[in-house]
Amino acid sequence: MSESELTLLERAVLNEICRQYPKDQALLEAQVASARVTSRENTGAGFFSDLSVARDPAHKVTAGERTRGWVHARIDGLQYEMGFILFLEDGFLSCLEGYLNGDETTTGLDLVNAAFEITNLAPPAGT
Repeated sequence: MSESELTLLERAVLNEICRQYPKDQALLEAQVASARVTSRENTGAGFFSDLSVARDPAHKVTAGERTRGWVHARIDGLQYEMGFILFLEDGFLSCLEGYLNGDETTTGLDLVNAAFEITNLAPPAGT
């Protein structure tokens, strides 16, 4: 299976999600530092980036949540912002989902190289 580096968008979103969870920030940042993308799928309604990280027990997130994040971004080529959800499996990053917030499509959009701006930085409740 071929792995690739995180895109600038993926890295910016993941870094913002890390900041939103101060209790787990160092653990999440350590995982992001080792993160590689094993596959990307542009669904037309957004994307999924499957992630592989070093599964160092010292960096495992022990909180029971399976999803994290409250991040939105403006992406060149889209009228509406995209939202993002980070999925964790057994305490480790597993997938980053980007989803559309409007009636448009990501089909044909170069999500790897698209210019963007992170816009919504509201932290989740209870962090």
